[in-house]
Amino acid sequence: APIERLTVRSGKRITILKTADIDWLRAADNYTELHVGNVTHLLRMTIGALATQLPPQFVRISRSLLVNVTRISEIRPKSHGDCLVILENGTSLTASRSHRQQLMKLLNNSR
Repeated sequence: APIERLTVRSGKRITILKTADIDWLRAADNYTELHVGNVTHLLRMTIGALATQLPPQFVRISRSLLVNVTRISEIRPKSHGDCLVILENGTSLTASRSHRQQLMKLLNNSR
C-alpha cells in the first residue's frame, strides 16, 4: 500500500508530512527534496526508492523530478517535445519528452 505519511529529521526535530501535501520532489544524490508550499524538506532516501512507495498521484516528469498531479494547473509545450509544468503555487518544472506521455496519460485518467 502507498505510504500516507513521511517522517523527516532535521537536527533534533522530526517533522511528519502527509504525502498528499507534497507538491513536488527533486533528487539530490542519496537524498530527496520534498517541496511543500514554500518549505523544502530533505529526506535521506533516493527518489527512486521513494517513488515506489508514493501514491499513484505522483508521476515522474524527468529523471530527477516527481510531481503531485493534483497540484498541476497548466502544461505548456516547449521545444523538442519537452513541456513546462506549472503548479498551482506558480512553480515551473520541465517535463522531459520521455516522461511526457506518462504525465498526459495520468492527467487524462484523473478527470
